[in-house]
Parts: sequence; C-alpha cells; structure tokens
Amino acid sequence: MINELWGSFPRLLEQNINGLLDNAEPNPAKAFQLYKACKNDDLWHENFDKFSHVLREFYTRPRGQRRKSSFDQYLDRPMATDIFLGFHLNFRTAAVDDRAVNDLASWAHNLIRVSRKSLSAVISIDVMATTLRAITQPGPFDKAENIVFDDFCGAWKKTVGKLFGTQHDRELESIVGELQKINSEHYELEEMSGLIRLPLLQLTDIEIDWIRIVRLAALAHAKIPKAPVVKTSGPASRKQCLKELDRVIQLYEMVQVTELPELLKHRDSTRVTLIDRCESLIAETQVQLAS
Repeated sequence: MINELWGSFPRLLEQNINGLLDNAEPNPAKAFQLYKACKNDDLWHENFDKFSHVLREFYTRPRGQRRKSSFDQYLDRPMATDIFLGFHLNFRTAAVDDRAVNDLASWAHNLIRVSRKSLSAVISIDVMATTLRAITQPGPFDKAENIVFDDFCGAWKKTVGKLFGTQHDRELESIVGELQKINSEHYELEEMSGLIRLPLLQLTDIEIDWIRIVRLAALAHAKIPKAPVVKTSGPASRKQCLKELDRVIQLYEMVQVTELPELLKHRDSTRVTLIDRCESLIAETQVQLAS
C-alpha cells in the first residue's frame, strides 16, 4: 500500500494543495474589495462587520455549493454575474488556514520519509511547510491557483536553496527526479487514453450513482460500498478516471483503520480529497449532460 501511495503522491499532493482553497475565506483585503463592490452597486447598505459575517457564512459552504443565488439572499437585490465572479478565491486573495498547511506538510514529510526510508533535511516538516507557504502566499508574479506538481518542485528547490545552499542538492535531485518521473508517466498514460482531451466520457448511470453514494459515505464517515460490476467496453478514459477514484478510496480505507501515527493524523485530509474527487466527477458529468 505504501508503494501505491508513493505512486499517487504527485497527484494527491496537487489535489491537496489546491484543496486548501476549499476551506479558505477571503483575506482582509479581498473581503473589503467584495464589500465595496456590493456597496457601490447598491446591493448592500449595512456596515463591513455585518458583511464580513455573511462572507464567513458563505465560505463555510462546500465549494460546489457557493452559488450566486446563495449569496443573493443576503443582498438587497441579486448581484450581477461579473460581481459574483469576484468571489472566486486564489492563493493571492484567500486566507488559508495555517493548521491545514502544517497538516499537509506533515503528510508529505511522512509519506516521503516512509517511502524513501530517509531522514534527509530536505524532507523535514519545516522544509515542507515553508515550501507550501511559498505556494499559498504567492508574490505578485507567482502562480496563484491551479498548482501542479512541478510548481511544488520549483518552490521546494528554492526553499532548500535558501536554507541550505547547495549542501543537499544531490539528495533533493534524487527525490524530485523520482517523483517527476512518476508524475510524467502518469501524464503519459492519460495522454494515451485521451483523458486530457476528454476527461469524462460516457459514465453509465450505475457508475454515476455509485460515485454519489461514495461521496455520501465519505461525508458520513461511513464504509465505502464496493464498486458496481459494469462491463468495461466503454472509452479508456472512463475506466481511467474510475481507477483514479479507486486509488483514492483505497487510501481513504487504509487511513480509517491504520495504527501508524504518520498516517492516522491524515484521516480528515484524505476524506476531503475523496469527497472533492467525487464532486468533481459528478460536476463534470453534469456539464456533459447539459451540453
């Protein structure tokens, strides 16, 4: 199972980094910007404190449920779509929970440590946390959303360089090289299957219903039901996306019963990853049905 986790590490890390925005709220500057936008358009006539309270309530909703209509109910009249687009958060406009960053740093450290059987300084929790903060608190010219594994690797190398100079370059290059090869092979497989061009092709009603049940089970901290037996004569990309989901389910099930301290602490983040994956698949399916 550790080998399975290691093979999924780059993709899981991407998901968990971007997933930090799911539970984030606007930072003070962004919150005030949204307040002024609603105020200037005569949508809101009370003070900033009350608006901030409404914002917090809105951003406690799951990301997929933050609809314009949900916020319109607090306003004097519905807002224009272009104003609502401003409610989208990235790492430059969001206040990311520092505890969530530390938890993700601990998860990354422990998985690399166990997989590589290494205690190298370049994989310490402090190095991982500093790297993640460089990503989640980007500078004016840094990428602020849709983080990919190569973005993490670039930030990781900069962090190690600042802390240690060239002292640990060989160790770092060995680890990064192995992970980038894993990530590259994953993308090659997706390209071969056509998954990048057509992420979801013709999921059956049974498969979609099962994904919904998996999501509900994860929300309820319940046992995940087995996947339905379906003839796999459909597109390769459909089978691939279900395989990806199955890998996340295996990780979720493992951390539910593990006694390893380094994995036990990540039950919540793994559950969030599974819920997010299910919601993404359901949302993309709905888009295809509507088109």
